[in-house]
Amino acid sequence: MTNQMQITVFQGTVGDRNDLARPGAMAIGKLMAKRLGLTPEIIGAPSAVIGRGWREALEAARPSLTALSDRLNHLFAENIKPFTASSRCAASLATLPVVARHHPDACIVWFDAHADLNTPDTSVTGYLGGFSIAGPVGLCPSGL
Repeated sequence: MTNQMQITVFQGTVGDRNDLARPGAMAIGKLMAKRLGLTPEIIGAPSAVIGRGWREALEAARPSLTALSDRLNHLFAENIKPFTASSRCAASLATLPVVARHHPDACIVWFDAHADLNTPDTSVTGYLGGFSIAGPVGLCPSGL
């Protein structure tokens, strides 16, 4: 097993209500990469904020989320430790299933102001970010 690490910075749109978090994710990812002497891989690109329901937001985010999932699958398969700086909780729709697949005994500790455990039936707003945990645990469909 290798001790190699790689930095991934997620910049894709994931049902965002604003684009305020992307610069922070980029700054953290670049700082970590610089300190470790690595070159970060950027996944996704900023695009217009999508103020639609979760289905439309998920379909718009799917290409970036799939790329993020593929990146993490590759890193885990190569025994490379991933560090991912993400702009939104909803990116976990792509990351948590990969972690569970490669490390089924992993323990995820979720710190957030909201539970992010909404489903299409329980969500008042339909905000995709509210499904960040519900999707990976199978309570709502994400296809990821």
